[in-house]
Amino acid sequence: GQLNCWRYHEYGQLGDGTRINAPTPVTVAGLADATALEAGASHTCAIAAGGQAKCWGFNTSGQLGDNTLSDIQRTPVTVVGLTGATAVAAGSGHTCAIVAEGQVKCWGANGTGQIGDSTRIDAPTPVSVTGLTGATALVAGNAHTCALVLGGQIKCWGYNEYGQLGDGTRINAPTPVTVAG
Repeated sequence: GQLNCWRYHEYGQLGDGTRINAPTPVTVAGLADATALEAGASHTCAIAAGGQAKCWGFNTSGQLGDNTLSDIQRTPVTVVGLTGATAVAAGSGHTCAIVAEGQVKCWGANGTGQIGDSTRIDAPTPVSVTGLTGATALVAGNAHTCALVLGGQIKCWGYNEYGQLGDGTRINAPTPVTVAG
């Protein structure tokens, strides 16, 4: 469960307490029981044993979920109010996790609806994705998010200028839409 990260480190995304680039692996500070890991554009998140989420790195949109908009966190911080997480996905400025019964909670940047709560307001703590249950897998893009749900459907939300939500439109969606076909 110990994590090691390496390479570019301007925003603290390696989690070792420094901002020094590391061409070889360095140990993430204070996290020895990780069960899942996800790297975003400039932040990193992990699920610790017991389902607690921890994130570190760039945080100007609240993507670390610790109820701050601090510029940079060089070591892991606990995501506020999130328990029972089984998976995590990190985008450019937002993060999401699967929690109990396949519900999805997201936090961070939300200018295009990528946290799925039917608003376009950034959230520095987790909010529930509107109308989504039964999620079994999750992935976050630059400013959109998708989930595989029970029964095999894929639901996506957020930025859609290039059709990345797969619903046949180019309209941003602040709540999940079903991928066509």
